[in-house]
Amino acid sequence: ILSVALDTSINFIKPVHVDDILTAEAREWNNGKSTGLYHITIFNQKEHIVAVFKGTCYRTGKSLI
Repeated sequence: ILSVALDTSINFIKPVHVDDILTAEAREWNNGKSTGLYHITIFNQKEHIVAVFKGTCYRTGKSLI
């Protein structure tokens, strides 16, 4: 099902450097009939949070193809 972004934001909390190893953890906060809310936290190899992303999508009900 085709989804489009209603709202997105990202906060860069700490700098990242060449050779850093980044890991993302995604959580679905809401999965409604037509909207979804997602939160993604990005960590470096020291397990420090370097960025956070929040996105809200709208499900159009249309197929991708």
